[in-house]
Amino acid sequence: MRYFLAELPLFLDTPRIAGVAASVFCYHQVPVFLDDLFHHRLALRPVSGQGYLHVVEAAR
Repeated sequence: MRYFLAELPLFLDTPRIAGVAASVFCYHQVPVFLDDLFHHRLALRPVSGQGYLHVVEAAR
């Protein structure tokens, strides 16, 4: 739970934390929570300018 709570501000508003206009959060998996968050199925919403990228290994 501590890890989740520590990461939550980054999922929601990294631009404000970093003082930039936009940010993309890159992650190696898509937990159900993140899928729901970025598809607006939760009460919480990422700010405009906050993106999410699922990183996968490139095909060889």
